[in-house]
Amino acid sequence: MKSRAAIRSLFLPVSGSVPLLLPSAVLAEVISYRAPESLYSSTPWLLGWMEWRGISVPLISFEMLCGHADRGAIAGTRIAILNGITGHPKLPFLGLRIQGIPRLTLVREESLVLQENVSDTSLYAAVDLSDQPALIPDLEVLEGLLVPYLRDDVTASSET
Repeated sequence: MKSRAAIRSLFLPVSGSVPLLLPSAVLAEVISYRAPESLYSSTPWLLGWMEWRGISVPLISFEMLCGHADRGAIAGTRIAILNGITGHPKLPFLGLRIQGIPRLTLVREESLVLQENVSDTSLYAAVDLSDQPALIPDLEVLEGLLVPYLRDDVTASSET
């Protein structure tokens, strides 16, 4: 049987957890960490809003969304700017706090092993990729969780 093409993907390091695994096409840019404008909300995983290329972008902590303790911005903290995938006009991008530099990898179906018991709704799957554990976030669910917090000053037409 012929092997399927590889998908260019990235391991995104997050604190206190195994790395996230996303297709590289989802990543718009990795930038240095900067503190967001705080929301003072009861949603600890939504760290606040930040300006990126003239657009207000929500910044989230995936660790906190999954119920892990917040280690905050430590040495090596960066922000992965992800392209919105649902087409929501007020969510063209979202920021994800990461710990370190993403690592490029090629994902082939035969090198990916799905794990059982994924109960967190923000996860699409837990996998082992060539013996490297990783979590695949469900970006549609993540964007859906952000919708109640979207700001009026963000629209897809603001993209630069």
